[in-house]
Amino acid sequence: MRKGGAKRKVRQMEIEASQKPADTQSLRKRVKAVEPEPSPKPESPEETRKLEELWKAAFPVGTGWDKMEAVHNKFKWDFTSLEQALEEGGKLHQEIIGKDSNKVYLFGTIECHIQRSSEEEITVPMVVAIVSPFQPAYELSIKPFDSQGNGEETRVPMKQLHMDWVPYIPPDKKRDAQETERVMKSARVFVLGQYS
Repeated sequence: MRKGGAKRKVRQMEIEASQKPADTQSLRKRVKAVEPEPSPKPESPEETRKLEELWKAAFPVGTGWDKMEAVHNKFKWDFTSLEQALEEGGKLHQEIIGKDSNKVYLFGTIECHIQRSSEEEITVPMVVAIVSPFQPAYELSIKPFDSQGNGEETRVPMKQLHMDWVPYIPPDKKRDAQETERVMKSARVFVLGQYS
């Protein structure tokens, strides 16, 4: 009888197994298939991005009525940097969180860019943020525009134009009257807007 034959065979199998490429080695342990967990329902866009409409709420100062449609509807503008700045941990949030009197005041404006290839004018919206304990302005300057650039600038109180710095209320908070009232009382973000 020969002794050690079984050991030699096991050793030879181990050597062959170690020489196989890693992707062809057989699994030593059986793995039981697990049913995939149901993925959570995707949240509605309003819930994930409560500040997405913020830039639209800020009145675009210096924008002609003929440009308003192009500013809001021609392109889907992305203001996530503004959202991130106002969310917890963001630059603007840190400016107002530790200081009881500071607030953020936002207004919009536009820049017109001309594409060289098509000579088409593209109206690009911008949002200006002011961190201050006081409202930035009580008056607006109005200058009628004509082709020669003539027109006298007139200063008008914002109240006369039914405009004011109004607290920004996210769309998800507008549905509930109590929540709207609570947000209005503790508001730290204001937008230049019109009221009735």
